[in-house]
Parts: sequence; C-alpha cells; structure tokens
Amino acid sequence: ILANTHLKQQLLRRIAALLGKKSYQGIQPWFTPAIMTRRINMLSKILIDDIAWDPFLIGRLDNFTRHTDALKYYSRARYHYLDTVVINKPSWKADKALRRFNRNTTADFVDGWGRLLASIAVARPGPWIINTSVIKQKAPSTTPAGISKDQCLQRTLFLHNSSKQAVPIKSLRWEYTYEFSNHTDLGKAITDERELTIWYKPTSSRRWQALSTKVNVVAKTLSTDTPIRIVSGQFIACQHGNP
Repeated sequence: ILANTHLKQQLLRRIAALLGKKSYQGIQPWFTPAIMTRRINMLSKILIDDIAWDPFLIGRLDNFTRHTDALKYYSRARYHYLDTVVINKPSWKADKALRRFNRNTTADFVDGWGRLLASIAVARPGPWIINTSVIKQKAPSTTPAGISKDQCLQRTLFLHNSSKQAVPIKSLRWEYTYEFSNHTDLGKAITDERELTIWYKPTSSRRWQALSTKVNVVAKTLSTDTPIRIVSGQFIACQHGNP
C-alpha cells in the first residue's frame, strides 16, 4: 500500500480524519484524545459496578482503574505520534518541546519524534512559554539527601518558563518508559516502582521538595497534583515513599 502513491494518500487522509485534522468521506474523528477519553469513561462506567461486586474479581478494581487510565494515556500518546510523524513532517528534534499557555490551562508537550514528554495543567492562563526537555538513560546530577542515584529513575525532566515569571502549575504527568522499547529507566536500586516519589528542585536552589505522587505501573507514568510555582527547575523520581 505504501508503495502505491494513490493508496498511501488515501490512507493518510483517513488517519487525518480519525485524528480530527481533516474531513474525509464522512469519517468521524474517533481517535481524538477528548473523544477517546469520553468513550473509555463511558465503557468504564458500564463495567465498574459488575467488577466491584464480582466475587471472582475481588481486589481487581484498582487494577481495572489502572488499566483504564493507561488506555486513556496510550490513546493520547498515540494521537500525538500519528499527528507528528505520520500526518505532518517531524522535526526529529528529540526530547524537547515548547508550549504557550496564553489561553489554555492544559497542554501536552510533544517532541519532534512525536513522543509525549509531559502533560501539564496550570492554575490559570497567562503569558507562560514553557520549555521542556528530558534527559534519558542517565542518573540525575543531584539527588535529595539520603537518596542514592541508583534509587532514582535514570531520567530527569526540566522545565523553564521563557517569560521568566513564576508559573502556577496545578498538575504534572510524565512517563518513565523509553520509547519503542521495554526499557524503563529504572535505577538499579529501585525494588518497587509503585513507591516512586516525584521530587522538584528550582534551578536557583539546592533544596528538593517531595511532591504527592501517583504511579501507574501499567502506563509507566508519574503524576502529581501538588501545586507549585516554577520559573525554572527539574523533576526526578526516586523510591523513597510518598510524602
């Protein structure tokens, strides 16, 4: 199909229609993050009561919730990959992304390879121009007191606001997988990734702050809803218990 120019263009138009980028032959934009999340939530609502009451599925509700959340994250990440690499021309600038928050309060940061680096929500729109970058497969340059580098993910997330004003970040989510492989950047001394805690350090300080953390071991993501104000700083995750 890809060798046939006509069929290839038809396939690309269909994918673009599924992503909600263009209209084509009445195809519905089923694969947009908003629609996928809504449909997954609807199906979850139908199933969740039966799972909760089924005697053979006792204790499985948390697992169901994790997989549901992972499915929503997967659909969002795949949407960005298809949009960046298949529909548009990728820049191939890896592990860096920039987003503006002039009118929006949420944004996905996607690099030139179509990889979802982080999802960030701010408390209010503003003149925020946030740059993100990720260093993978490398131990953090510094760690909180009493925590070794091997107890941490071998991955660091950096944020910098180009407008040089403190950004009121409401929530943050980032993944600890290595794209297109099963490598997860787990440090050698990490024995239970469910116990990972996100730590934040401003560039202008040596003090680390532990943030409340939710780990989804299915999606391989870390989330926090601890409000922080940031101009420039870094995030790491280590096994040291949740605060």
